[in-house]
Amino acid sequence: MADLGLALQGKGEFQKALDYFRQALAFQEKAGNKRGAAAALTNSANCCTELKEFPTALKYLQRSLGLYKEIDYRWGEANSTLGVGRVVHYNGAIKGGVSVRVGAPWNALLNQILEKEDYCLA
Repeated sequence: MADLGLALQGKGEFQKALDYFRQALAFQEKAGNKRGAAAALTNSANCCTELKEFPTALKYLQRSLGLYKEIDYRWGEANSTLGVGRVVHYNGAIKGGVSVRVGAPWNALLNQILEKEDYCLA
């Protein structure tokens, strides 16, 4: 499922890809595979970013970051954090009080970049 999602994402068919990533997420969660679930969440977030569904993308990234931290997978943590940066880059700032937990070193850096009151990194 995830491979089909990646292929569709590569073709720019983000909504279709998102559907496959959501199926992959359900499968990985049922199987108890936290790393697979986190990857599906990150891929879903990437599609949401392209579809300009920024708050949803950040929610997916926050969940994936939490899973990667649970299993101590630093590459995944870095990838999720980069996803947050991508959302910020595409949208400039997020409206609606979405809170993202990325860790103290990144909070200071991202808060400097954002410098907006309506975006909060907790």
